[in-house]
Formats: sequence, C-alpha cells, structure tokens
Amino acid sequence: MELLFCNYIIDYGGGDSTDWASVIASSGAVAVGLLALWYSNIQSNKALNAKKEEEKRIEIQTKLNEFYGPLYQLRKKSNLIYNEFRKKYADVVDFSTLTYLLNGNTINGNEAELLKEIIKIGEKCEELIHSKAGLIDDFNLRTNVIPRATTHFLILRLAHSGNLRGDVDIFKSHVFPKELDGLLEKRRGELEEELNELNRVVK
Repeated sequence: MELLFCNYIIDYGGGDSTDWASVIASSGAVAVGLLALWYSNIQSNKALNAKKEEEKRIEIQTKLNEFYGPLYQLRKKSNLIYNEFRKKYADVVDFSTLTYLLNGNTINGNEAELLKEIIKIGEKCEELIHSKAGLIDDFNLRTNVIPRATTHFLILRLAHSGNLRGDVDIFKSHVFPKELDGLLEKRRGELEEELNELNRVVK
C-alpha cells in the first residue's frame, strides 16, 4: 500500500514536469524582442525630434535672413539719415516731416537729398513687408504697427511729390509709428536667442 502510494506520487510528479529550459528560452526571446522594440521606438522618437528641431531652425533662420534682419537694417539706415536730416529742425517741437510737408512747406538743400533717401528706404521697406508678409509672426507687428508704417511710407511719398497738401488733421494720424523699431529689435532678439538655444541642444 505504501509502495503504491509512493509510485502514485512519483508518477504524478513526472507527468506534470515542465520543460523549464524551453520556457526560459521563450521568455528570453520575448524579452529581447520587447527590448529591441523599445530601443527602436526611442531611436525613432529621437530622429523625429531632431527633424522637428531642424525644421524649426530653418524656419527661424528664414525669418531672420529674409525679413527681420533686412527690415531691421533698413530701419537703422533710415534712422541714421533721419538724425542728420532732423538737425536743421532741432528747434521745432514735435517736428513731423509729414505734417511739415502737408502744411505746404518745402525742404531744400542737403535736407532735400536726405529726405529723398529716407523715402527710397521707405519704399524698400514696403516692398520687403509685402513680399515677406507671411514671415511676420508677431501679432501686434502684423496687425497694427506694420500696417501703420506702410501707410505712413505711402502718404509721406505722396506728400513729398506734392500730390497731398493740407488736410493735416486728416493725415496727422499717419505719422511714423515710433514703436516699430523697438518691436522689430525685440522680436529679432527673441528669434536669435531661440536659434542659439536650438544650436546648443545640438552640441
């Protein structure tokens, strides 16, 4: 009876034996597969992020090289010339070239030549703004300040050519928006800092 009982136990144990080597091998294969999938996913995400960063870098460089940089340089040049032009009218409080012309005054001598250059630069600014309008990513610049600036360039040109005279009260709101230069410099600086940060990440 005891022998049979022992045999039963031995038979039972042998019938339920597990091939642990196969289980371990299978589990190892699954683990390796999961690890490979995880690593592949990490590499894929790295590649995707690198692509996005490169696209952002190109976008910022385009804005700087094709719009903010050139417009900023044109405005700097215009301001330097205007500072020389303005010296003759230093004693005039709140002098405005536009209202001065609309009042029927003429500008002669060196100041006349300087004004011509200022107006030419204004035209170049207009052309740049119109051709690269899609690169203006600052809401206030795009919807408020730059439209006022381009309107000023146009009206100043018309006043200088003699096509506009009088009606000072109507046109005086179209004097040059002085905040333009500061906003351009600010946005240009922000974009340059963003670009530098992206370049630091790459390094």
